[in-house]
Amino acid sequence: MRYFAEIDEMQIVTRIIVSEPEFIQSGAVGNAANWVETFEDGTRKQFATIGGTYDSSNDVFIGRCKFPSWTLNDTFDWEPPVAHPDTSDGRYLWHEAKQKWTIPEDE
Repeated sequence: MRYFAEIDEMQIVTRIIVSEPEFIQSGAVGNAANWVETFEDGTRKQFATIGGTYDSSNDVFIGRCKFPSWTLNDTFDWEPPVAHPDTSDGRYLWHEAKQKWTIPEDE
């Protein structure tokens, strides 16, 4: 079995199913042209996510943007306006209103 993402007219992923290609091509789940195979191994950049988008020009799936201030970079990843602190502890979280990385217990 393989994974397929249904893409709407705005290129938004609306659902993901596990299926064989023949089932998709049969039309049983709608227009086969609206379905794009997605992979867990990094093929097409990322595994499709509901609410994410499909960029057909670059043949990649792009996850949903977490915050309005973040921008899409050249490798199709969302980037904050301020780089993440260079730490390995993972305690920092993005604070959108403050436009900076914070440690939750410091707020």
